[in-house]
Amino acid sequence: MDRKRFLAFAALIVLVALGLREYFVLFAEVVSPLQGDASAYMLYVRHMLQDGVFGMYGTPDAFRGPGYPLFLAAFVKSIGPIGWMHPVQHAQALLGTATVALTIVLAREWLSRAWALAVGALMAFQAHHIVATAFLLSEVVFGFLVVLALLLTALALRKRSLPLAALAGAAYGLSYLVNPVVALFPFVLAVVFLRQGLGRAGGVLLLVSLLAVGGWSVRNSISHAHGDDRAAINFVQGSWPLYHNAANNHALYPAAQRYYDGINAEIDLIRKHPSDGVARVLARLRSDPATYAQWYASKVYLLWDWDIRIGSGGLYTQSVDKSPLERNPTLRLAVSAQRLLNPLLFVLAFAFALAVRRGPALVPALFVLYVTAVYTILQAEPRYSIPFRSVEILLAVGALAWCRERVVVRGIVNQNISVASAD
Repeated sequence: MDRKRFLAFAALIVLVALGLREYFVLFAEVVSPLQGDASAYMLYVRHMLQDGVFGMYGTPDAFRGPGYPLFLAAFVKSIGPIGWMHPVQHAQALLGTATVALTIVLAREWLSRAWALAVGALMAFQAHHIVATAFLLSEVVFGFLVVLALLLTALALRKRSLPLAALAGAAYGLSYLVNPVVALFPFVLAVVFLRQGLGRAGGVLLLVSLLAVGGWSVRNSISHAHGDDRAAINFVQGSWPLYHNAANNHALYPAAQRYYDGINAEIDLIRKHPSDGVARVLARLRSDPATYAQWYASKVYLLWDWDIRIGSGGLYTQSVDKSPLERNPTLRLAVSAQRLLNPLLFVLAFAFALAVRRGPALVPALFVLYVTAVYTILQAEPRYSIPFRSVEILLAVGALAWCRERVVVRGIVNQNISVASAD
């Protein structure tokens, strides 16, 4: 495939991605768009705009990062308290589409044009990502920044560029302000750069990313912000195998409420006395090591599973009426196929991630392994993998490309060698 045809097909895929996301935003009806985490984000927005304070309840806190509330606040401030929601959804549709485009560009760092188009097409139709466009949640914005950071990292490594490494560090810093789960990944990248003789560039990437981490920490210290214990809370929640069921059903069933109370008791302890809280969690894990070992092992796939655990279930964190993914027969079939193939996608991506040792695929492979490890230790559920589905698809297609090269191409070469020997 020549470059002109590749660009034409890539542009078509990007337009399809935009069309699907706009189709969902325009026709799906989110029943309660300000429920759950969206409500918490809007509390931050309200107090930022009214009181000039970043805090859920009017006093400074650090429970959530400032990135996504600032994103929402920009629309509320410029448009007003009425009419800002749909522009946010359309902006997220654009960012989701840009994510598809950047994923194609990232794929071209080490895949052929045809395989890169396959990556883009799969991401264009990725159902969780389409649905997330309509929610006032951080997944789409965070996913865009993640792919941008990974692409800049790949370019910095290939071109051995200090400015690109600095830009990559800035992208990781911005993504940290949206979701702190990426905080430690620049340290991993610093080692990768060092091993390739680019220690200075790796150091620049790390230092620039730490400007965001350090700046946010300084803000929290100066303003005496509380609530920076979210990781500890997620650690407790993620250590209970039935946490998701209890969170969804504790208001309905006494047994679920008792289970939920047990979780909250450990959370209260770890917030007030961290060492005692950790000790209690570890004691519980040691009380039934086989059960908890199986639970933590299952969380590796749970992160990349299909059905959202806390929320409406299936594809939906929040309740949605008139979803085009259910009402349109073609899209309903596409979603069913994705759900069926989801375990295979996971196996391909992880087998490839574990096998990669060098080259342009190393960074996305390390990133998938990194985020999986973090969420396995903390709390894992499919909603949290939505920002990373593009990287999973990239690695899964990479595995298919590798298999084709080894099986088909080498088979043809061996056949030609055999024919030549016979002659």
